[in-house]
Amino acid sequence: MSFLNVDLEIASSESLVVLLDALAPSVLILFHQAEQGHHQATLELDLEPCDPPDADAGIASFCVLIDALPPPARACWNRLTLRTFDIGYDALPTPQPTQFTLSPLTLQNLARVNGNLTVTVYPPTSNPDGDKQP
Repeated sequence: MSFLNVDLEIASSESLVVLLDALAPSVLILFHQAEQGHHQATLELDLEPCDPPDADAGIASFCVLIDALPPPARACWNRLTLRTFDIGYDALPTPQPTQFTLSPLTLQNLARVNGNLTVTVYPPTSNPDGDKQP
């Protein structure tokens, strides 16, 4: 497997604007919807000079941002009904098993910010001959 990125999926019964505005300088908002009292968004880190090298670094970067939130944005974070850190991996076209490990510090950070963890493995992008699939 090849690490892609960490997305943060959030949801609330209240507006997410104050939280999204506070995070905006360091995240890309991939999705944001407010419909019938349900607000949700998907965020991705937008850190220079590059994306995080692994899941531990991605989650740590999000946690640093959350820890630095101003009080109104942190209150919004604390009232979220969903805080899911979604680690994305690209499956490699190999019959060999692949493992990934999260450090104890990463697990502590997830617990501290009351986050859930999801792992998404995307199918291989190439067939065994090396040609891109349509």
